[in-house]
Amino acid sequence: TALGDALATAEVFNKIIYQANKSFDTVGDLFNIQKEINQSQ
Repeated sequence: TALGDALATAEVFNKIIYQANKSFDTVGDLFNIQKEINQSQ
């Protein structure tokens, strides 16, 4: 059904967003660690 397809698409989209957010958190952490290393030198 159209509704079923829409829900399935939304679920996949949510997973992509969730994964992207986790990746961005990791990138942000790496960036912060890099800054701290540069400041301590």
